[in-house]
Amino acid sequence: MNILLNFLRTFLCLSSCVVGPDDAAEPTRTGKTKNHRVWGKFSWPTSFLVLGATTLWAPSLRAEEPKQLNMLYVGVESNIDSVRDGAKRYEEKTGVHINIDSYPQTEWRERMFTEIAAKSPHYDVWIVDVPEGALVANHSVNLLDFILNPKVVDPKLISPETFIPRLMVQSTYDPKHPWNPPMELQMPSYTWQAPITMETFGKMKKDGLGFYGIPFHPNVLVMAYRKDYFNNPDYKAAFKAKYGYDLIPPEDWKQFVDVCSFFTKSINPNSPTEYGCTLMAKKHESLYCDWRTWLASFGVFEIGTDMVPSFNSEKGVQATQFYKDLMDKYKVVPQAAKTWTWDEVTTAFGSGLTAIAMNYHRMLLDPAIEQKGGQAGFAMVPGERQADGSVRRAPHYGTYYLSLNKYANHQEPAYKFIEWLSSPDVQLTFAKYQFHSSRRDYYQDPAVLSKWPEYWKPFEESLEIGNSRPRLTVFRQYSETIQAEVSSALGGNKTVKQALDDPACEVIDLFKQAGYYDALHVDPYVKQPQCKH
Repeated sequence: MNILLNFLRTFLCLSSCVVGPDDAAEPTRTGKTKNHRVWGKFSWPTSFLVLGATTLWAPSLRAEEPKQLNMLYVGVESNIDSVRDGAKRYEEKTGVHINIDSYPQTEWRERMFTEIAAKSPHYDVWIVDVPEGALVANHSVNLLDFILNPKVVDPKLISPETFIPRLMVQSTYDPKHPWNPPMELQMPSYTWQAPITMETFGKMKKDGLGFYGIPFHPNVLVMAYRKDYFNNPDYKAAFKAKYGYDLIPPEDWKQFVDVCSFFTKSINPNSPTEYGCTLMAKKHESLYCDWRTWLASFGVFEIGTDMVPSFNSEKGVQATQFYKDLMDKYKVVPQAAKTWTWDEVTTAFGSGLTAIAMNYHRMLLDPAIEQKGGQAGFAMVPGERQADGSVRRAPHYGTYYLSLNKYANHQEPAYKFIEWLSSPDVQLTFAKYQFHSSRRDYYQDPAVLSKWPEYWKPFEESLEIGNSRPRLTVFRQYSETIQAEVSSALGGNKTVKQALDDPACEVIDLFKQAGYYDALHVDPYVKQPQCKH
């Protein structure tokens, strides 16, 4: 290979030596100059030899096409079985082997940022979780460069019209300020509302936005309930006699309290369960996600476009107080929930401790309970009833997305892989793994709905209205600040008001250190004067 390269360089040099004085230098688009090479000025043997060398080199150029792409992936949380299956089929289809390194969430994050710090070209593809998006965006490839290139994109594979619209905004950022606006629904509405089309990508490009990943395997909070209890004639009659309306999965927070009270033994001795419902209220990311579901359903955006926190507003205090009251005032949630994350919630519901629980996957009852007739049903998470009778729901959600390493060497082949892996037809083949698809048509496919239709319907409906985490380069510190202070309120160490005012000031300090306010020329103390030192 090196001999051929040197051979070709020699004859290209000869071509420059025979350029005559009349061959003017022509400016290029970059302002540099290029010399015209006139093949007619070669002698016939020279032209033949150059052509022959190029012909001999061509197979070597083809050999440079990658035979392997390296992928960094999260394990169980983003359904690794599906990707392994897809990678195997992609190799059979194209001959390109996909080497997958898969780690648990924390280890995956550490590995990714180690690679970024080194600007390592090792991984061609990495999966990104939304909280890391603002940090990773400028180290990832702007996929618009491929999607808007007709020589590269396959419109049938990318098929933008079949994506759940809100998932598209999860990987859409302003490359100059990926942390602003902080909340996805503060982005231009066309980035998260239907219809999403190929023209949408063109508009993103025109507006200076970047699209840094293809949505893949989303999660959203869904409510599980004991369907066998809700269908029990005796329970239905007793509930209606007490509350005056039919026993159904609760749609608003008032109904939630009523239903959870009915299924709490200390309130209703005839309840078949000890508690009506659960929370995931440990000082943990699960608490932050839980809290913000209540917060957004009360109509609160955590942070404004000026990057000033607003979660300590009057509505924010009301939402947080209600969350606490479910354990301390209404007593429909066990006190132990203050030490629970999503894992313990799964166990509590599966063991029959509660009649209702919320989680990010399809929860199961213990086999012994199912053998006795126990059934799990699923519905959307309740919300705040509005004056017009509608319900404002805001289930927490987010999506992993497939992104390309900016420092890697095989970007176009890597794009073709993720375009194929995330395509509608390929995602359909992952249904057997309980895959969470980013495509609307997945949840309407008879083969998918033939299994767990009671789960997929509310799951997809919840994705359509979900409420995602802020787009921050300092997200982890932000979340941990919220967790600590809300946990203080739940433990009775602070009033709810104080437990929200304090982190508002801490967040302002955090954002100030990150340079947000200087970049936006904003004085955060105008809206939060109590925070001024």
